[in-house]
Amino acid sequence: MSFWSRFGLTRSPFFQEPLEQDAPQADLETFFVGRDEDRAQVLSRLTHDTQTRVVMVGDPGVGKTTLMNRVVADLRRGEPMREPWCVPELKPVNLPGAATLQDFCLEVLRHALDVRRNHAEAQASEQRGTKRLATTAVRVGRAAQKAVAPTQEFWERVTRLVDGATLFSPQLLGAGVNVQHLPPTLSSGQWVPLAQEALTRLVTETGADVLISVNNAETMARDVANQATNVLRDARDLFLVHRVHWLFVGTPDFVDNVVTPIRQIAGIMQEPFFLRALAPEEVAALLARRYQALRHTDAPFVAPVDLEAVLTLARVFAGDLRELLSALESAVLRMMHRGAVTLSERELIPLISIQQRALLKDRMKGAAWTHLVRVVIGDANDHGLVQRFREADAVRRLKPMKQASVNDHKKFWLTHRLVRPDGRTGASEWLQVAGSTLLAMLPEAQQVGKDISAYQALRDLAMD
Repeated sequence: MSFWSRFGLTRSPFFQEPLEQDAPQADLETFFVGRDEDRAQVLSRLTHDTQTRVVMVGDPGVGKTTLMNRVVADLRRGEPMREPWCVPELKPVNLPGAATLQDFCLEVLRHALDVRRNHAEAQASEQRGTKRLATTAVRVGRAAQKAVAPTQEFWERVTRLVDGATLFSPQLLGAGVNVQHLPPTLSSGQWVPLAQEALTRLVTETGADVLISVNNAETMARDVANQATNVLRDARDLFLVHRVHWLFVGTPDFVDNVVTPIRQIAGIMQEPFFLRALAPEEVAALLARRYQALRHTDAPFVAPVDLEAVLTLARVFAGDLRELLSALESAVLRMMHRGAVTLSERELIPLISIQQRALLKDRMKGAAWTHLVRVVIGDANDHGLVQRFREADAVRRLKPMKQASVNDHKKFWLTHRLVRPDGRTGASEWLQVAGSTLLAMLPEAQQVGKDISAYQALRDLAMD
């Protein structure tokens, strides 16, 4: 019997994986909450022209992948258009994983083959007279009744290239592979034209618009970002194929470090769409929906955590939904010896503080942490906690420390994710204190006479 059965639940309501279509107990239809306006904007940007290149960015854990999956599901169903689009069933192209132009083109070709295979299966299914109305493949097939007959020789060539790269890649097989044994491949200048032709043929054969999603890791090292920039620059012609649409998903660093530096890329991309964090009320509604959907039908229900506590903690974590859910789950498991008990706000905050201090223990050593505590907590005369500040504010709080020393601390805070960039006002960059950082500081807050109530009334430090 699952631990969560004692609460009357079939599984943990704090799962952190992105929602996906038809995924067991984590599907989009049941658990997707809020973001109606964001969803409509992304769909509008993708469908307003015959070719689009949408860039959606947001902080780690804010829900970018889930929103992307929901948009993909909408397009597969034909929303908001009358006909569905062709969307690969493969995971999005991973930009850091495609370290070279050849890697990127191979991923695009792999996605094209996946769409074509689904389309062919749908047509074959219809010819047999089967009725699989619930599947995407049939909808794609119905959208492509006027498809042009495929050029089999071309697609066989593409298949050989993709399968050969999959089976014989030295990166996949290890260092002992003799590169001379690899099947013949293309010169560097042939990859983009081949992928271009594949996408053009795909649109012609299916009679539908095609969507390709490109995802990047949450953070990119500078050298990896430079590689990604070069790949996008060299693959530019792929992004201009008629009726092929691109959805790029990443953190704000993706725009700053990958898109913006190259004028040829920045000039063809739409203005980035910045994904806002869910409001605390939306986070509470999300968890309430999970409670409802995961209930056992024949067992009494007990909420693992109080939803009012979720409102406070959602403000503390400032939009990092993934970290919030992880912290809530850890707190409930820590108290599993008490049985099915609803944890209150006053119980949750100390529990999560213990967890976060353990996670941050290596980053809490040294002057950088001590001085960040002074900025965030201050002393007994300071009201509340500071959740957002500028470098100039930190200089004032840390007098007589010199600005150069504060700037060094700032670099440490950012590198170790104790704070994160949060926009600019003129020349001033705002820093948002991470929720894990705020909660790890609870003992220091209590030492200067502040308690849990300080976390219930977080405020910004805004000095002129």
